[in-house]
Amino acid sequence: MTQQLSTEQLFQKYDEDNSGLIDIDEFRKFVKDASSGVFAAIPSFPATVEEKVEQFGEWSKERYETAESMAKDTAKSVIERVSDLGAAAAASMPGAATAPPVTIVGGCGSGYKELLPAISTGKGVPVEGLILAIERQAALTTQLGAFMQLIVKLDQANMRTVRLAWEKHGRPATVRELLAAEVAEGVQEPTRLTEGSAALSLLWSMRAKRFWTIVADGFADGDSAEPSSAFGIRAYAGELEPYHGFIFRNTFRPALRGLPSRKEMLGKMALQPTASMGIGGCWPNWEDSASAGESLSPEERMAACLVELRECSEATKRVTDVVQAQLDEFGLRDDRKL
Repeated sequence: MTQQLSTEQLFQKYDEDNSGLIDIDEFRKFVKDASSGVFAAIPSFPATVEEKVEQFGEWSKERYETAESMAKDTAKSVIERVSDLGAAAAASMPGAATAPPVTIVGGCGSGYKELLPAISTGKGVPVEGLILAIERQAALTTQLGAFMQLIVKLDQANMRTVRLAWEKHGRPATVRELLAAEVAEGVQEPTRLTEGSAALSLLWSMRAKRFWTIVADGFADGDSAEPSSAFGIRAYAGELEPYHGFIFRNTFRPALRGLPSRKEMLGKMALQPTASMGIGGCWPNWEDSASAGESLSPEERMAACLVELRECSEATKRVTDVVQAQLDEFGLRDDRKL
């Protein structure tokens, strides 16, 4: 009988350099060993099909062969799943190589994805990286149509304010450090945040990011028959409208009622980045993405767009959740209507 290793023994076995951590190469070795051992872990059938036919009659042959086939299929499925988990873990680890996005929505998400290693290792959200990610998204979102222009302008204005506050406080490395500096100088008034503060601009920006992810998920859901105007207004009602006065409500709602169809919007999101978009300052390696997507057929580009749209939404949610949690931790809130 094969000896079963405890979790601690398994960790010690693959932590070859005794660092106390499983690095990417050690993890790959674990995945390889686990995959190769799956078939061995499935109990062998006690007899051949012929022996079972002799023992129980012809009726058992089909059932026995079916059971044997199911066991092998299960083993194959487990191996594939283990390999997929290994690849996913490798891609999410700091320093892991990732393929360049090939659409503008992939570009929108790439800035947030670049922040994930720092978040995953507990280093916090880099202020400059967050500013660039939001500025990159704003520049690319301009290509999606007039209905997004107000969000773009608000994002750009908010990031100018955050950058000024960051400079004022000596360029602290993380959002947490920047917020702590503002708290120390009394940014939170009884029911409002100081105008021109990074805290107020980040609060509004996180609301806008949550609005965007709901809209992005709506466009990515090919199984839903919900019209784009419906999930656009739902996103607005949940994330922005509670803080908007009469003028903004009567600007956003009509624009969202005229939201283009899912097909039209995905066509715009699937566009290849170009120099005419003016994205060099906020996306230095956009040309790598343009080159990577040059040979894609329209069908391949659309498939890539759907994948990158979901990745963009997930990465944005992870970053937004961390920043919002830090605002909440410091008690930084402002429920005034604009």
